[in-house]
Amino acid sequence: WTSTNATSCTASGGWNGGKAPNGYEPITPGQTATYTIQCYGHGQTNTKSLTIYVNKLEHNLSLVSLGRNLSNGNRVYTKVVRVTKNDITEFHITVTAGINKDLSNVVLKETLASPIKYLNGTTKIDGILQPDTIITTGLVLGNMNRGTSKIITFQAIAQESGLTLNYTNQASVSASGENPVYDNTSIVYGLVAGASTVKTGASESLLIMLFGSLVLTFLTWYYLKFNPRGQIALNNVQTKFKDWQFDRVRQQYQRKNSST
Repeated sequence: WTSTNATSCTASGGWNGGKAPNGYEPITPGQTATYTIQCYGHGQTNTKSLTIYVNKLEHNLSLVSLGRNLSNGNRVYTKVVRVTKNDITEFHITVTAGINKDLSNVVLKETLASPIKYLNGTTKIDGILQPDTIITTGLVLGNMNRGTSKIITFQAIAQESGLTLNYTNQASVSASGENPVYDNTSIVYGLVAGASTVKTGASESLLIMLFGSLVLTFLTWYYLKFNPRGQIALNNVQTKFKDWQFDRVRQQYQRKNSST
């Protein structure tokens, strides 16, 4: 970890205690854990976290599915990927064979959420390009020796999300004599700093404003027309308007008589 203009740091989560502003520390996590560091300097603080995902070797077959938004320049793979339309996402799947036995006929398949479209020619196993079968018949990983892992990556593009903002991609891996194993990656559309926002252009914003105005007008008319309290309020407004008109006519008449 590195920091700028920090005088001290504190660790929490998977590790703890005071830390230097810059440093290196080996870790051997036995399970998935999040490592957080908070640094202080010049009256300010900054906090960063990193999650280490662990495949336990006592399972004969396991996998972890992650993703990152390449269009946003994200470098870290996470379980939740935030996107907007036309963003390119890279998915990172680790398949692990446990220490109990070798595995044969290992096949990985990815089920993409409806607005996520696979990009042809992007699937790789340990950096080597593969056929485009991961979302159809499945990607053949072949045989895997016990205690080994394979890393599979592929890319997809986010299309129009529609009315739903949250989606789920599901990865599944199978092997001879083993039950299939599943893991998910969440896709969240239009979320910035924890708030739900949907990108719109000028025309979309104008349509939204027009629709909102029409709805408000209809609700106001319905309330004044059919609700008893609304009818009373409408009658009061009409009475005050008539009184105002009458008072205006009376003042005009008085001014006319004064001038004559």
